[in-house]
Amino acid sequence: LELVLHLVELAHDLAPDMVRDFLPRLPGGECKTIGFPHITTTLANFTVASLCELTSVDIECLGKLGDNIEGTPALASLIYGTEGVAILAQAEHKSLLRVVVSAIPNVLCPAFDAVGALDPTAILEQLPEAFQLVRNLWDYPMLRSYVPYMP
Repeated sequence: LELVLHLVELAHDLAPDMVRDFLPRLPGGECKTIGFPHITTTLANFTVASLCELTSVDIECLGKLGDNIEGTPALASLIYGTEGVAILAQAEHKSLLRVVVSAIPNVLCPAFDAVGALDPTAILEQLPEAFQLVRNLWDYPMLRSYVPYMP
């Protein structure tokens, strides 16, 4: 992850405008020095349970990255199509990446027991949170073909 982010940052500084229009600005500060290195280390040997090792700083940094991706006009039009301008103008809009990573601690992590195995009882207890995530994902037009509508 760090290498990819470094390459995007480098390309943003060196690329012609046409390419730069598709490159998001990367969050700096604590994200650059703490968050992204920790995310890289944590997800190096990826398992679903390893997502639960992400800290609140990691989740916020991924959320900021998602916000920056969707705040890049050329990418926003690719992601949202003609609805993009109206969707992004909504005050309550959150980036797709922010919605997904913010749901990890509430939806995914409680489904694992202390040794990392799935706990069937905990899965059932998390169904309301999982349904809310599906409702939130419905708000993204490009996902509607893949996400069921849940009133």
